[in-house]
Amino acid sequence: MFARGGLYKKTEAVLLKMGESEVARDRDSFNGVIEGFRQDGQFEEAVKAYVEMERGRLGPDEQTFEIV
Repeated sequence: MFARGGLYKKTEAVLLKMGESEVARDRDSFNGVIEGFRQDGQFEEAVKAYVEMERGRLGPDEQTFEIV
């Protein structure tokens, strides 16, 4: 995904667009973003994505906890 390639602004833009459109942001999309940020050492960004995930009423699942 974008986060793994270091394209953080692009990642944020994709998540925002998904939230504004009819495309549902789901746990899988958030888990991918959180994992990409974590793998690249962008822990603050990973936490921000996690918080945004919870704001969207998508609680973490087993995969989320394994990533973190």
